[in-house]
Amino acid sequence: MTLSTDDIVQLAQELRKNLAGTNLSRPVAKLYSHYTRLRSGKAGLPSWQVSESVDRLNDAMRLLEAAFVERDAGIDRWRDSASRAGALLEWLSHPQLNSEELPIRLLAAAAYQLAGYPALSSGLLSEDTLRESESLFLPI
Repeated sequence: MTLSTDDIVQLAQELRKNLAGTNLSRPVAKLYSHYTRLRSGKAGLPSWQVSESVDRLNDAMRLLEAAFVERDAGIDRWRDSASRAGALLEWLSHPQLNSEELPIRLLAAAAYQLAGYPALSSGLLSEDTLRESESLFLPI
């Protein structure tokens, strides 16, 4: 079954409403809570599973795809999806959540820039590097 362009746009809008709406979905709120605890030097949530990091990373990628679909369709709210993707990626970039040392912080900065938040993007890029495998970003 092939989806029409209108169907694809509708699916992108539904994804934005579910994952990038005003309220955090339960899985996204759980990631934020886990990240906040880790960032403050506390133990993460005892119920946190590695598979949840993978699921949230997949959510971020789907949100970026939805943002591009909505942008191409001329829907003004597309930046909401890109911004939420940036937040998910920022939270997932914490070293204890990014054991494979993926360039997630760079992707978060790119998503924030795309969403129209250059200060958030710059702030992420100017943080001290968290691991030896990360490059230092210098302002131009």
